[in-house]
Amino acid sequence: MIKAGKLKAGDQAMVYGVFSQAERGLSEKGLADTLDKAGLKVDRVEISQEVNSDPSLGVPILTAYIQSHPNLKAIGLQHGGVTAILPEALQKAGKKPGEITIGGADLGPATIDGLKSGYISASLDQLLYMQGFMPVVQCLISAKFKMPGLDLNTGAGTVTHDTVGDLTKLIDAGIR
Repeated sequence: MIKAGKLKAGDQAMVYGVFSQAERGLSEKGLADTLDKAGLKVDRVEISQEVNSDPSLGVPILTAYIQSHPNLKAIGLQHGGVTAILPEALQKAGKKPGEITIGGADLGPATIDGLKSGYISASLDQLLYMQGFMPVVQCLISAKFKMPGLDLNTGAGTVTHDTVGDLTKLIDAGIR
């Protein structure tokens, strides 16, 4: 996110997340801490339970935040549903693609469109296909071979405007 947006020390950023949730909030806390260590001025904003359940409710909240913070350079988050609605919030706030750096999570259709249009700068590729496929494999190997549970982190990749095209081909082919 920092590299994609050419962010520098002193830039104003906001991390929008579920900080209050013990395990789930660790990712947001890590993101905010990383931006802090890079010298950015970070505002931590809690995602309400309503927005957590229905991300579309976050559009007016984010639009108002963006409009009330004219020096905002970046928004980071670890919520795939909210990542998907950020292009709409940016448009409603009168922002052009790339005017605010957006770092998010997941690769749903709206996020892919946001990456292609330049409204989203970078997103974690959590391999959603694998998150559905591997539990089925786990059930099979547990039942047949008595193998215990797997612990698999599928969120190690990052996708940007420059790399989303190659992945889109694989997604469209049903491979990803």
